[in-house]
Amino acid sequence: MYMIRFAEDCVDDMRYQEANEIYEWLWEMSVFTDNEFGDPVDIEVLEDNNLIHTDMKRLALLTLYADYQGLPPEKRAEDMYLYFSFNAFFKIHMEEIFHVGKKKWERTLLTILMLILLFGVKLP
Repeated sequence: MYMIRFAEDCVDDMRYQEANEIYEWLWEMSVFTDNEFGDPVDIEVLEDNNLIHTDMKRLALLTLYADYQGLPPEKRAEDMYLYFSFNAFFKIHMEEIFHVGKKKWERTLLTILMLILLFGVKLP
């Protein structure tokens, strides 16, 4: 899919708002068929059935990165949380997020706590 590559190019060019809009569209996209018994399918089902070929884990990481870089701090947690209804996001480890993109994540206490809450990590 060209839009997946274009969104990644936007991230590489630090055009985070554009990337964020494309990723949001990709994850919300549903494909319908003419089959009377067919339900609409999303990007994960398309990839699972080899109808598209993309690295879903990388797509999820770049989605979170574009969200983080493109949104104001007060909207990040809520928006990022919504993506965790998709299976691709369950496979992400918190530390992997800090290694995505050119512009590094701020390792502030607030960011770390937000990610801990998103990933459900329990503190000792």
